[in-house]
Amino acid sequence: MTVRLVTFDAFNTLFRLKKPVGTLYAQHLRQLGHTVPSDAAVTRSFAAAYKRAALSAPHFGHATPGGYHTWWTRVITDTLATAGLPNPDTATVESLITLFATKDPYEVEKSAIPLIAHLKQRGCTVGVLSDSDDRTIKIMAELGFKNLVDFYCLSHQIGASKPSPLMYEAALRLAAAAASRHGERIHSREACHVGDDIERDYEGARACAWNAILWKNEGTASLEKVVLNELDAIK
Repeated sequence: MTVRLVTFDAFNTLFRLKKPVGTLYAQHLRQLGHTVPSDAAVTRSFAAAYKRAALSAPHFGHATPGGYHTWWTRVITDTLATAGLPNPDTATVESLITLFATKDPYEVEKSAIPLIAHLKQRGCTVGVLSDSDDRTIKIMAELGFKNLVDFYCLSHQIGASKPSPLMYEAALRLAAAAASRHGERIHSREACHVGDDIERDYEGARACAWNAILWKNEGTASLEKVVLNELDAIK
């Protein structure tokens, strides 16, 4: 069976932070004139704040008034408070939200754009299937993915997160809409998801009868080489 739909996880697959999140937060705060503890302390505070917010308001605040903006306001405020900056002013919090909605803190996996361009030339529909919010669309456009991605299936929009089947089912619906100009429906056995998390990306996709490729930026093989080799091996 030929693979006609390829979806990618976004963060840590197609792009990643240039530096640890605590370092980026601390650098920005120091530029604003704040005194902050060690970068590592901010990273630890962020991880704890992120986890608390994810538990209390899942899917980046999908069902929360104010949506992901309110969700990130809480994460940042909580992070700064536990890192030694209680009651941060609104301008500081907003500046961090704005910063991470731009391309500046991120770098692209070097073979990602050529890979997607190649898949498009092969006639594949290409989507992003990501546990993230709507800012991902803007970030990826700024990073050079504009006009390469046919659709985005984001947890904040869907109200679910990987490995939930709801995410993979939604991706198939969005893919069908994106491919409707070709008059073709895409089935799960014709779909392949690529990501770095074994539970959310690989096992989640396989449980929904998708093909799946696990890729981590740890070896010498590029994302492009791994994906193309794996796709060619799918029967």
